[in-house]
Amino acid sequence: QTCALPICMQTEAPTNSLERGLAILRLIGSKRGGLTNGEISRELGIPKSTCSYILSRLGREGYVSKQSNTGRFRIGLKTLTLAHDALREVGFHSVAESALYRLAEETGLAAVLAALDGDRCLTIDRVESPEFMKDFAERGRSLWTYYPPRELRSVGAEFPVHATSFGRVLLAYLPRPELVAILDRIPLPRMTPYTVVSKKELLAELDRVRELGYSIVDRQSHEDTLAVAAPIFGPEVAVRAAVAVGGSRSLAVWDDTPRIVRLLKQAAAEISKRLSRPLQLESEEAFAAQPAKT
Repeated sequence: QTCALPICMQTEAPTNSLERGLAILRLIGSKRGGLTNGEISRELGIPKSTCSYILSRLGREGYVSKQSNTGRFRIGLKTLTLAHDALREVGFHSVAESALYRLAEETGLAAVLAALDGDRCLTIDRVESPEFMKDFAERGRSLWTYYPPRELRSVGAEFPVHATSFGRVLLAYLPRPELVAILDRIPLPRMTPYTVVSKKELLAELDRVRELGYSIVDRQSHEDTLAVAAPIFGPEVAVRAAVAVGGSRSLAVWDDTPRIVRLLKQAAAEISKRLSRPLQLESEEAFAAQPAKT
C-alpha cells in the first residue's frame, strides 16, 4: 500500500517572520482538518505567542481561517487568488487544454500536466478519464481498483518526483549538477515495495528517460497505478513541464502501450509548439505595428 505523500518536509525551524509565515501556511495546507496554534508551535519549533501573532495577521488578510468550535486553523480562500494568478502566469491552460482533453478521450486515462517548483512536483492541470466521469455520474464512485482521492486530483497537488512519471521526466532534463543537488536534498521515500529509492538506480533510470524521450512508471507510487509522461519544451528549448496519462494497471488499454506513448508524444509536441507560438505572434504583431517607411 502507499504511504502518505511527503508534502511538508521542514528540516529546521524558520528564523524570521516571513519564513515563519510561509512555513505556517505550508504546514496548515498539508494537514487535513487544520491545526491548533499549539500544534503548529510544536511542529515548527516556534513560540506559541509568535505563532498566535502570525496567525492573526494571516487571518486578517484571509490566508487562514479559524474554526470557532475547534480552534483549528485552516487555509483561507484568499490563497485561491494567489494560486489562480500563479497558474495564469505559467500560461499553460490555454495552450494545453485541447491536447489534454483529446488525450483523455483517446486513451481512456486521466491526463495530467505537471511542473517542477523548486524541489517539488506540482500538477497544474488535469482532465479526468471519460470512464471516471461516467462512473461518478452514475454511481458516485470509480470502478477502478484504485483512483486517487480528491486532494491528489486537484490542481496544485504535490507528488514525489522520484516515483511519478512526470516527476522523472522533469528531473531527467535538468542540467546534471542541478539534478544531483536536488537528489542530495530530497528524501526518496518508498511508496510501494517496487519504488526505486536508490539514488544510483534512479539516475540510471533518468538517463533512460532522456534516451527514450518519455518515462513509464509501474507500481512506483501505488501498486495499482501505471503512468507514462513526456516532456514539454518551451521557446528556450528547455523543459517547461511534463504531460502524462495514467490509471489502473489492469485496464485493457495498456495492452497497446506503444500506442499510448505515441499519442502522448504527439500531445507533448503540440503543446510545446503552442508554447513557442505566443512569442512568435508577439514579435510579428510588433513588426506589423511599426509605421511604414516612405
